[in-house]
Amino acid sequence: MNEQNVKKRGWVKNAAIIFLAAMVVLTFFSNDIMNRSLPEVSAQYATSGTINARIRGSGQVSANSNYEVLFSQTRTVQEVRIRTGDVVSAGDILFVLAGDSSEELDKAQDDLYGLLLELETMLIENSLDGDYAAENRNIRLKREDIAEAQERLLEMPYSEAAIAAAEAVVEAARALVAIEQGRIDEAQVAIDVAVAAIVAAEVVAESRQRAVTDATRQLSHAAPGGDAVSLSRSLTENANALREKEDSLAFAKVRHGDDYDEFVHQAMLYAVQYASPTTLYPSETEEDEAAWKTFWDRHGTQFMAEFAEFLSPNHPYRVAYRTITGLEGDIIDLRAARNELLGQFGNAGEYNRLQSQLESAQALYDAAQAAVGLARTQRDNLIEERARIIGHRDAANDRLGEARTDLADEIAHRTAWQGANDTIREMVRDLEGDIFRLSQQQRSDGITTALKAVALRELENRIERKRAEITALESEDTGSIITSPVYGVVKTIDNSLTPGNQTPRDVPLVIIEITDRGYFVEFTVTAEQARRVTVGDIAEANVGWWGAEEINARLVAIRNHPQNPTTSRLLRFELTGGVQSDMTVNITLGQRSENYEVIVPNAAIRQDSEGDFVLVVVARPSPLGNRFIATRVDVTVMATDDTHSAVTGGIVGWDFVITRSASPIEPGMQVRLADNP
Repeated sequence: MNEQNVKKRGWVKNAAIIFLAAMVVLTFFSNDIMNRSLPEVSAQYATSGTINARIRGSGQVSANSNYEVLFSQTRTVQEVRIRTGDVVSAGDILFVLAGDSSEELDKAQDDLYGLLLELETMLIENSLDGDYAAENRNIRLKREDIAEAQERLLEMPYSEAAIAAAEAVVEAARALVAIEQGRIDEAQVAIDVAVAAIVAAEVVAESRQRAVTDATRQLSHAAPGGDAVSLSRSLTENANALREKEDSLAFAKVRHGDDYDEFVHQAMLYAVQYASPTTLYPSETEEDEAAWKTFWDRHGTQFMAEFAEFLSPNHPYRVAYRTITGLEGDIIDLRAARNELLGQFGNAGEYNRLQSQLESAQALYDAAQAAVGLARTQRDNLIEERARIIGHRDAANDRLGEARTDLADEIAHRTAWQGANDTIREMVRDLEGDIFRLSQQQRSDGITTALKAVALRELENRIERKRAEITALESEDTGSIITSPVYGVVKTIDNSLTPGNQTPRDVPLVIIEITDRGYFVEFTVTAEQARRVTVGDIAEANVGWWGAEEINARLVAIRNHPQNPTTSRLLRFELTGGVQSDMTVNITLGQRSENYEVIVPNAAIRQDSEGDFVLVVVARPSPLGNRFIATRVDVTVMATDDTHSAVTGGIVGWDFVITRSASPIEPGMQVRLADNP
């Protein structure tokens, strides 16, 4: 019983010791164990300093000015000569309209004729007992004359498009004539240069001819008896023959060299076999290479000749031997003959010098003669070319004359049409005068009903208003050719502007971007940012891809934002360089540098629905050491550059702000600093 109690007390004692040991370990190492589970963060101190902030923004480029081609009358489109993106100059044809007048003008004229007819009818109906048959007949006849004149007007071959085409043909022909005349002038200048070159070459040739004569005379005086010319000719012939033989020998060695070398080897074997020992080796002590060389130098020619006789005439070895030795013999003979000719001069060196001098002078003279011939050939070719171009110019002049005649005919058609149109206007005015005179006569004869008189006056007023409307429409008529009044780029073309369609009224048919007036871009900034920039500041601009043309940007205006004028501003930048409308441009503008009491790294700035804030590391003591808590501090960002931001709010200098965390953290969480494991 006692032994069992002792065993039980021992087990309890051991368990208590183990429990106490575990508690001691957990107590002393609890800080490290807990830190291992906390999110690790990096932090930096907030400091004071300078911020050189930069404003960044982007926007779509727009042109400073656009020109809208409007048309207040309805016309039918005949031809469109532009496309979107085309560059047009002032006077370039944009599109061509069919017909000579608009639907509005035609309708107004028809309305006027209808009103006049209504007036005439009213006057007849309101007439009293007076007989106005003569006046009515006169009005009817004039109306018929006007109708006939209008029919003739429609039949006249007048078209502004034809005139424009004829003018284009004239301009093209005139340009061609100018081009051909310019080519003629250029050809004449080239001919003058060639003539000058001929004169210069002839002067040089004459000078070199004198040099040849002097060299010949000096060579003649150098030979005894003065027969140097004959000797020189013989030496020249000898030199030519010697050069020919040497070339033939070189060719023969290339062609028969291997056969000739084998022939010599076989001839040596033949000499060893048939020559007497005393001939080969005069003394037994000379049985060496030197003795053999001496023997072969003395007797080699003899043994090669003997050996050749043993070979057939067509044997390759014999052919090679005969060819090469024959040419070598000819060369030896020619050299001996040259030495003999040179001996007649008595001074071969002096002859060689004089002969070389003569040959050089002759070569220079030949070159000068060739230059004269070349210059003359060039001159003759240029003269032929000028004649050909003159023919082209004359043909172009003929085409220009024909084009001018055609243009004069078209202008004559327009003049006739305008005259006929003016005549019709006069006839209409005359008719109106007769009608109004008749109305006055009838009124004076007695129109008793006041209501009819009022209706008559109202009709007359309507006629006057319609006449004014016709005058306004005629003054607005732009003709059939619509041209560009400005220089720029065609930005948009209305969908209705296609052949066969009618032009809508008071709708921009073509919008031309006036490139000379530049481009701009706008974007929104805060009022605080706008306060730190000045009109005239230069900004950096780019389109976001490598290789784009350089773009220059300058701040030209700062104005309130129309939707938020209190806190926002619009910055307007003038753009130059490689820019075009509708492209997106990124703008970077540096603000003035300022000192701030608190600046933090940009990585420390966080945002949520409540605004900007930073997380400050706050140390709190505990029995087991300091605990680091991430505490939220709301801030307002005053300025930002590429690395730091200036802030105000509940943060002060030397606060420890979190810039990075290994895992997501929230305000109030306990964290572990990266340098505090």
